[in-house]
Amino acid sequence: MRDKPIVYIAGCLDAQADRTMTFVAKMQLESRGFAVIDEYDLPREKGLSHEELRRFGNAALGVADIVCFLSGWELVPGAVLERVRCRQWCKTAMDYAELLRRNDQMQDFKEGGA
Repeated sequence: MRDKPIVYIAGCLDAQADRTMTFVAKMQLESRGFAVIDEYDLPREKGLSHEELRRFGNAALGVADIVCFLSGWELVPGAVLERVRCRQWCKTAMDYAELLRRNDQMQDFKEGGA
């Protein structure tokens, strides 16, 4: 059994702000006791094909306990597909602000309501 829930961070609207937004989210979640995986943990500079990177992303998504979607995810095609996979794989998926709110209020992390 893990001592920390794993959170996968998905989706960001602004590609230039993506690293900063993801870094801030990762730091905030780790400070609340989560283990965090984000897309920058994937081996992008290893010469892998798009398909191989997609498989790495699916593996990261598959091991996550919670999938956290950053603001604007609805406009990012890859994040939309990740949200679909969450439904298909029965993964808990929620928006970043909601995850922080529920954690701070010590609420359950089930999607769609407390």
